[in-house]
Amino acid sequence: MEDDLPNQQEYVKELDRFEKRIPLAFPVYYDRYSQIADDYGTYKIPETYLIAPDGKIVKHVVGSMSPADRDDIIKLIAN
Repeated sequence: MEDDLPNQQEYVKELDRFEKRIPLAFPVYYDRYSQIADDYGTYKIPETYLIAPDGKIVKHVVGSMSPADRDDIIKLIAN
């Protein structure tokens, strides 16, 4: 992976370890070449997106999620 950023391989390994420890019911993607960041205009950390299967952004939170943001996302997923 000659075009990887420094520590990128370790980041991917840590993401894999996280997903093994905490099973998730949804996919987590690693944006290796910043294509998703470019497509959605995201450059802040943390930033959370809830994206519908058709690619439409349903919810976007910049910064840490508040309890109200979390509740909104849970309601949106449940419907």
